[in-house]
Amino acid sequence: MSERELPYILNLANSIMGVSLLAMPFCFMRCGILLGTLLLLLSTYLTTVTCGLLVKAGITSKRRSYEFLAYDLFGATGKLAVEVGITGVQLGTCIAFHVIIGDLGPSLISKWSGLENTQTLRVVIMTCSAFFVSLPLSLMRNLESITKLSALSICFYIIVVLNVFAAAWQNLVNGSWTQKRLISGTPTTSFSVYQYLPWLLVVRHKCLYCMMLFRSHLYPY
Repeated sequence: MSERELPYILNLANSIMGVSLLAMPFCFMRCGILLGTLLLLLSTYLTTVTCGLLVKAGITSKRRSYEFLAYDLFGATGKLAVEVGITGVQLGTCIAFHVIIGDLGPSLISKWSGLENTQTLRVVIMTCSAFFVSLPLSLMRNLESITKLSALSICFYIIVVLNVFAAAWQNLVNGSWTQKRLISGTPTTSFSVYQYLPWLLVVRHKCLYCMMLFRSHLYPY
């Protein structure tokens, strides 16, 4: 890994870890530890294979973006379908981000500042995050400009994970967790593969970011 590649790798790691912290605990709770681990390994393998195929296809066809790769393979219809899909994924990600901010932000702000936790405070926080966080980041064309922010976010994720381990250490040592969710998470475990494998695939599958790395002169033509 060269110094030139580091910013893009940090941004990719940040995009994966942020969503994983939210989705993976829920999937493990529903699937159980064994099935959740198997689904996680399966989704990781599928992600590795598909991203590798995308990069190889991009090198072969001389295409640096997901959209034009689809255009080269499937024509204008394929390009339009990919663009609609990308728009839907990014819009869904943005909505999920603001829902989380709207759920967690008001309680934290009210606790720190002493303000009353009201619906108005929720609206103000979500509006400010949209105009002063999401919009400026969306207008950035150079990924290297947010490398420091990605590195700071990764450090925060590490602190969160260590805090979770510290809180759960006693249960890990006495083995009480093995009696609760080792095999099954919920009564609907037989359907867990079909219900929660897509969740893990969405979390792990970063084709868009993979093509962004490819386009950012990691593999110059």
